[in-house]
Amino acid sequence: MTAAAGVGVGVGMFFLMIPILAVLATLGAVATMYAGLHKLTHVTYAYYLRQAQEQLEALLADVDANLRAQAVFGSLPAPRPALAREDD
Repeated sequence: MTAAAGVGVGVGMFFLMIPILAVLATLGAVATMYAGLHKLTHVTYAYYLRQAQEQLEALLADVDANLRAQAVFGSLPAPRPALAREDD
């Protein structure tokens, strides 16, 4: 009788633990997904920030080249002619 009562109580406790284990598993999955997305966001943000910095440095190099040309030749070089829309 005592063994049967013990088994009954054990089975009851196990079934009470299933929802708690399900919640813990869900929280673990959510935490893992959040950490992965956070890392992905960090990596892509750093990549695009580096790309923007390289583009700005290229633009500043062009401005510097134009200023040097003006200092050497006395005027800025002639602008490139704009293409007509049908020539694009």
